[in-house]
Amino acid sequence: MTATPDAALLQPMSQWEEQLFAHFTAHTEQEVTLLGAYEDLARNGDTQFIRYLASLLLEDEQRHHRMFTQLANTLVSQANLTTGADDIPPLETSDDVARIAPLTGRLIALEEDDKVQLARLRKELRPVRDTTLWDLLVQLAERDTEKHLLILRFIDAASRQATRSQAR
Repeated sequence: MTATPDAALLQPMSQWEEQLFAHFTAHTEQEVTLLGAYEDLARNGDTQFIRYLASLLLEDEQRHHRMFTQLANTLVSQANLTTGADDIPPLETSDDVARIAPLTGRLIALEEDDKVQLARLRKELRPVRDTTLWDLLVQLAERDTEKHLLILRFIDAASRQATRSQAR
């Protein structure tokens, strides 16, 4: 369910909050069109490979739709100084920084190694690049690995920032 700024129920939002809300909800509404099109292609594509790839796109678009709905809901909750069940959690300090930093460091190293292995695999797949989906799927895995690295580096930086803040 997407949050709606009902003037009778909500505290007035700032202009910036209203603009963000408009962006989040417009994106969510646009995603509905994409979701329908991808669902149709995943069910009714002419070939099995088109249905397979469309189902991958559908999964991503479903996640994007959920994320932008959560962004809109969280913005409304924060403007009202409330918390909703499906809100995006706030950044907060962790009492377990000593465990988190080494863990994220290890995960980053594993993802970096995965990145190297995937690049090597793509080279090995050159002979079948034009006759299979394998190269495409490995490219998608490479992009997922980049996304994982982005998330892990954010977690690492946020936990280190929390450590510096606690030390002051």
